[in-house]
Amino acid sequence: MVCIPPEHYAIVHNPVVRDEHGNVVVNDKGEDKLRHGDEEIRFNQDPFHLHFGEVCGPITPLPIIKENQAIVLQAKRDFEKGIEDHKANNGKEKEEDSQPRKAGEKWQLKGPLVYYPTVGVEIVKIVSAIVLGPNRALHLKATDDCNDWKGVPRKAGEEWIVRTVGAYLPEVYEEVVSELTGKVLNYKTGLHIRAKRTFTNEDGIKRKAGDEWLVTWEDTEVYFPGINEAIIQETPLKVLTHNQYCIITNPYDPETRKLRLGATKLQKGPATFFLQPGETISEVKTARILKANQGLWLTAKAEFIDDNGTKRLPGSQWLVTGPRPFWEFPEIQIKSRADALISIRPLGIYIFSPFVAALWVLLFAFFVWRWW
Repeated sequence: MVCIPPEHYAIVHNPVVRDEHGNVVVNDKGEDKLRHGDEEIRFNQDPFHLHFGEVCGPITPLPIIKENQAIVLQAKRDFEKGIEDHKANNGKEKEEDSQPRKAGEKWQLKGPLVYYPTVGVEIVKIVSAIVLGPNRALHLKATDDCNDWKGVPRKAGEEWIVRTVGAYLPEVYEEVVSELTGKVLNYKTGLHIRAKRTFTNEDGIKRKAGDEWLVTWEDTEVYFPGINEAIIQETPLKVLTHNQYCIITNPYDPETRKLRLGATKLQKGPATFFLQPGETISEVKTARILKANQGLWLTAKAEFIDDNGTKRLPGSQWLVTGPRPFWEFPEIQIKSRADALISIRPLGIYIFSPFVAALWVLLFAFFVWRWW
């Protein structure tokens, strides 16, 4: 006798054929007629004996699917009218399992429930939800054409990121490639990102393969690289104190979102900034402090606009006098140092030009001669 306890089942191989009233069908020789190669699943019932030719498999507990779990099933034969003998823990047929199924088709049932196995349906696996915290994400890949949990159509082989906080239960045709940890950014650190292939991000910005850009804490506090993005390196914050300066080569133009290749830019302190990908920085220098009686003769090597807003042409010369800090632009060359020829500190008069100094000497001699 075979006794199947509650919440258990057994698979009987080569079961007998029964008529519409449940009676065993016999052949013309009086032998029990068997469904050779077929199976029958039996649940808790009164003890029964096996007919000649029947083979009973092991008695197995019914799969219990908990909250935030799902059981993945696969049809081994076609079910044109749906799977009618699946029952949940309430003994009622599940509506979604009455759909027609094709052999090889996969689907899943979410818990909590007790699953009653069905002939022709294979239990593939039981999956558990993955709990995502604020700095966690999932890298998913579609194993076949499907719709994700938001209803977005996905093609086989397509990959995407899920960042929703909470328990996430992968769908049937979703494969978890990896769990990601977000990069926490602060005001001192930025991320150098490169596009692995051409794509359009969530903000509608089109990135071409090989494009590089910077992500800072002003953009996001926690950064998850997308499927089409790669983190190249962390970029530290550059800090310039008072009277410090540096030269930036290939400066980034925020209007065109491109580098001005071959150009240079003078960055004065005090300032804090991140170098954009492709930019290079010279040695940080300290501005030269010119006293009231000091000056510098300068020559322009290229056309530029100085810090006074004056346009300088190549080859032009001019004098810069103190008192002031002097930042050496990359487009200028210091020709010589100049000291005031005449210094009258109480009056704040400093004369650097020899011609003007000669006039002052003549005027001074004239007044001395006139009054003396």
